[in-house]
Amino acid sequence: MNVSDLRQKAQRGSVVAQTMLGTCYLEGIEVEVDHREAFRLLSAAADQGAPRAKLNLARMYAEGLGTPVP
Repeated sequence: MNVSDLRQKAQRGSVVAQTMLGTCYLEGIEVEVDHREAFRLLSAAADQGAPRAKLNLARMYAEGLGTPVP
């Protein structure tokens, strides 16, 4: 699945696509690294219970990547 397909599916609310696309933005896979976009997508997926999204969000918090400043 390419990034364009993931974007379309993520916009339609696919938890899997949100998680995969968020990971792409986190790791810079086929896109430029964008921690804000990664956080937005992974948060949306995590809110719906996606375990991989929760794991990646935990990493982002632990490493201070694109997370809101308290």
